[in-house]
Amino acid sequence: MAEEPIIENELELKEGVVCLPSEFEVVIPDECIERCPDAYGKIRSKMLETFGGVTTTNSVGAWYDDNNKPIVEPVKIIKSSHGCITPEQKRELKKEIGLAGQMSNQQAIFIKDNKAWIIPPKHLLSP
Repeated sequence: MAEEPIIENELELKEGVVCLPSEFEVVIPDECIERCPDAYGKIRSKMLETFGGVTTTNSVGAWYDDNNKPIVEPVKIIKSSHGCITPEQKRELKKEIGLAGQMSNQQAIFIKDNKAWIIPPKHLLSP
C-alpha cells in the first residue's frame, strides 16, 4: 500500500498555501553555456516569465556519445514548479528552449516535464 503524502494532506487547504502540482526542468551542459551564454539566459528568463519563479543548480551529467564513449561534464539544471499554463505559454517556452538548443549547437536537450525527455532542438521548434 502506497504511503500518503505528508504535505498534501496536512497543508493543502490552509490559508496562504499554494500547491504547485507540476515540475519542469531543463538540463544544459556548461560547455553549451560557454559557447552561447545567451541561450542559457533566454531559457532561464522565459521560465521565470512563464512560471513566476525559477531555480538554477550546478550538477554533473553523464551519458554515452554516438561512439559509446562515456561523457561526464558539468551541467546547469534550470527548474520550476508550477500550476497550469496556457497553450500559448507552452508553445512560447518550447520554442525558446528549441532556439536556445540550436544556438548552442546541442544534439539533444534533457527536459523533465513530470516525465523526462531527451529531445533534439528541431522537434521543439515544429508545431
